[in-house]
Amino acid sequence: MLKHLLVENYVLIEHLSVEFTKGFNAITGETGAGKSILLGALHLILGTRADSQSLLNPEKKCVVEGLFLEAPAAVNKILEDNSLDVDVELIIRREIAPGGKSRAFINDTPVSLTLLKTVGDLLVDIHSQHNTLFLNEGLFQLLVIDHFAGNETIKSEYSVSWKEYNFLRHQLETLRQEESAQIKERDYLQFQYDELATANIIEGEQERWEHELELANSAADIAQRFSTLGEVLNSDEAVISKLKAAYQMVRPICSLSPDFEELASRINSVVIELQDLATTAERTVETTSFEPDRIEILREKLDLLYRLEHKHHVNSDVELVALRDEFAGKLENIESLSQRIEETSVRLETTRKNLELIGEKLTKSRKGVIASFVKEMLSQLPSLGIPHARFDVELTELEQPSSEGYNRVSFMFNANTHGALRPLAQVASGGELSRIMLAVKVLLSEKELTDTHIFDEIDTGVSGETAAMMGIMMARMAQSTQLITITHLPQIAAKAKTHFRVFKRVEGGITKTTMELLASHDRENEIASMLGGQHITAATLAAAKQLMD
Repeated sequence: MLKHLLVENYVLIEHLSVEFTKGFNAITGETGAGKSILLGALHLILGTRADSQSLLNPEKKCVVEGLFLEAPAAVNKILEDNSLDVDVELIIRREIAPGGKSRAFINDTPVSLTLLKTVGDLLVDIHSQHNTLFLNEGLFQLLVIDHFAGNETIKSEYSVSWKEYNFLRHQLETLRQEESAQIKERDYLQFQYDELATANIIEGEQERWEHELELANSAADIAQRFSTLGEVLNSDEAVISKLKAAYQMVRPICSLSPDFEELASRINSVVIELQDLATTAERTVETTSFEPDRIEILREKLDLLYRLEHKHHVNSDVELVALRDEFAGKLENIESLSQRIEETSVRLETTRKNLELIGEKLTKSRKGVIASFVKEMLSQLPSLGIPHARFDVELTELEQPSSEGYNRVSFMFNANTHGALRPLAQVASGGELSRIMLAVKVLLSEKELTDTHIFDEIDTGVSGETAAMMGIMMARMAQSTQLITITHLPQIAAKAKTHFRVFKRVEGGITKTTMELLASHDRENEIASMLGGQHITAATLAAAKQLMD
């Protein structure tokens, strides 16, 4: 339960320190006094996003702190999972710096806004007059039935399975779209790959073939030139013959001087080198031949390479090989897509069956509580000023699963004894919606995890005896939970155990909002004022006392 609330420098609140009690707490005040500001401050410690414009003094930080006693077990579990201290007292604080930066703390440890909101949702249930309109929505009605049935565990299981089912469904759709897009170009890829694969291209062959073809095309010229070279070297008038003669001239005098011997040796070396050169020229002439068939083969091979390079806008056989491998990879990916689609389809079917099983359990649980829920609602509505109310819950089973199961729920209502039951949204007035919502809240109060419930003018559109009955029902609800009600109705405020009044005052030319705890005498005056206006009379005081009694 919320024990203490501290608010500093928030909108029109300079400093406010409030002690709430267990049971029924009522907050009253004139329209515009700042009751909504107080609720806004409370929203901050429950995880709502902060706004620097909310600072009363823009040069000071805003602080909102709530002290909770005996937090629900679910909250303590979250604290333990996040390595936060667990104690009898739970302190939540929110700070907003002048620059707009917001910080959140749980038991003086900084936490994320997401964690704060998760904890806040389990600590306090806030219901405003605008939330009453949710009662018209099928999803909210379904959540009401689930709360009444205690389906939290089943819904948690269903939610996990639903997320997996949805993920796999979207994944399968994406894979199929990808496969469809690639299948359109598969034939093209296959043709391109087959063409390159059939060419049997090996890196570096193009350069070797080009060189070989160049030699083949020049074979006749090469043979002619080396034949002439051989003739030049081997003729009688050739250099070799003359060098041999020179060697013979020098040889007899070699013994006369080392220089002569060296000269003869050099001449002989040149002769040997030239003879080897002549032999090489003769061998080259013998081995160089013109082969038309080989030239034709080389031309065909190179023509194929050149054509493929031109077609694919590349410049070498290395790039063609890389392109061939790229085509092969794309084709392999298309084949692997088919396998992944098959695997995903199997997983999706398994998940769908599991989802159906959990969905059947959820449907069975919902069907099992409808009769008792309807009975409880019908027992309360006459006390809320709808004596002839007829109410039922229509549960429809869906063919396809949704995030909430295989069901759609519609609250059927008629305030009169005659006529057909119709969906609540079509026939209930604003006042009737407020009363039906209160009945729902009373039924769920013992089943919900939160220990603190806040009603923000849930009594809109209600007056007279019905308002008195709403006050009694709220007091009954507050016997098992903490209830904080912001109200304009004296009939409701009079039933509260603790009564606060919100009002404005002007200090130094600045309007500020504050709140005070009303003692017994002040409560009588406040309720009398709510009954008859600013001028309190003996009659309104007596009426106030009677309401409080």
